[in-house]
Amino acid sequence: MSQLPRTDFPAELLYPSRGSLCLSDNEVSLSIEMSPFTIDGQYIAEIIDFDLGIKDTSLTNLAGHRYDFPSNPEEGYVESSIYIWNVHK
Repeated sequence: MSQLPRTDFPAELLYPSRGSLCLSDNEVSLSIEMSPFTIDGQYIAEIIDFDLGIKDTSLTNLAGHRYDFPSNPEEGYVESSIYIWNVHK
């Protein structure tokens, strides 16, 4: 008998510890390392990656700029997820 995924995930366990911007093939991405935690006896250490859809040739060009991204499903939204309890969170 299969078990339905839990929906009561304690979001207070999610804390970013550090982040980094990367440039590869003129595409800018963001990685956020989450602080590790244990839930239901399972050790979780995740990195959330975002492909930002920003094209540039140097990360220095991004300094001092603010970027606003629309919500899904609007064109240009940014999405990422992590797996916990075998489901996206």
